[in-house]
Amino acid sequence: MKKILLAFLSLSVMTVFSTEESETQKELEGLSNGLKAIANVSLNCKKSKECVSVPFGSKACGGPLDYVYVSKSAKNFSIVSAIAKRVTEVQKQANKESGAISNCAMTMPSKVECSENTCKEVR
Repeated sequence: MKKILLAFLSLSVMTVFSTEESETQKELEGLSNGLKAIANVSLNCKKSKECVSVPFGSKACGGPLDYVYVSKSAKNFSIVSAIAKRVTEVQKQANKESGAISNCAMTMPSKVECSENTCKEVR
């Protein structure tokens, strides 16, 4: 009975430690949420050429994890770009720390255009 209890406690402790988010993962989550929030208020445009896809994050075997769509004419476009770059750096660190693997498929940006004075993803 003691061996079963000890095994159960050991397994419980391992589960707690394996499910805890690392500081890097917490930073990544906060940055990603902030990036998406800022990008969502950076969509005003007059022409489609103002709308761009900004890659962010990093798959374990390379390449961006996803894209946000913004207007280059937005006042905070440089902030969006800087945060996207930081998300990518932190994602690479999180991948390294966790030993992450991915499908290595290339994530391509969707086409973006200005419609009704707003940058929108074309589906």
